[in-house]
Amino acid sequence: MSRRCGLQLVENDELLSKTKNTVIYGMPFPLIKIGAILIRQISRPLANQLKETSKRNVFLKRYVVMPVAQIYHKGDMYLRMISLGFQAPRKVAPLNDEMAIELGSDMLSEIFLLSVAMGLVIFEYNRSTASYQKKEDQLNATIAEMKSNIEALLVQSEQNSAQLRVMERNFAHIHSSSIDRGKNK
Repeated sequence: MSRRCGLQLVENDELLSKTKNTVIYGMPFPLIKIGAILIRQISRPLANQLKETSKRNVFLKRYVVMPVAQIYHKGDMYLRMISLGFQAPRKVAPLNDEMAIELGSDMLSEIFLLSVAMGLVIFEYNRSTASYQKKEDQLNATIAEMKSNIEALLVQSEQNSAQLRVMERNFAHIHSSSIDRGKNK
C-alpha cells in the first residue's frame, strides 16, 4: 500500500514510520500547522461573540466583567503612579459602569484568545515531546539490541575458541601419534 507523504512516496508502513519528520501520528506535518492556523482564525470571531455576549448578559456583566475590570483598573493605576515616581494611591476612583463593561469585555475576549494560543503551544510542545521520547526509546532499543548482539558474539567467540583449542589438541594428538607410528616402523 503506498501513501503520499510530503514529496516522498512511501511504499509501506515500516518506511512510513521511518519518515518521522514528515509524518506525525499518521497525519502530514503541514496539516497540523494548517489546523493550528484555522483554530486561531476561528477563535477571533468566537472572542468577538464572547465580548458581545458579556456586554448583554446581566450575570456576566455584574459578576465577571465589571469586577475584573475594576480590579484591573486599580492595579493599573497603582502601577502607573509608582512607575511615574508618585506615592501609591490609597483609593482609586472606580470606572463608570459603561467603561468597566467595555474594559472587562475586552479583557475577557483577550483572555479567551490567549488561552487558545496557549492551548496550541501546549499541544505543539506535547506533540514534539512525544516525538522526541519515541525517538529516544527507539535509540535505546537499538542500543540494547546491539549490546545483546555483542554479548551473543562474545559467547560465540568463546565457544569457537574452545572448539579451536579442542581441535588443536586433537590435531596435536593425531600428529604426535602419526609421528610415533612413523618412528616405530
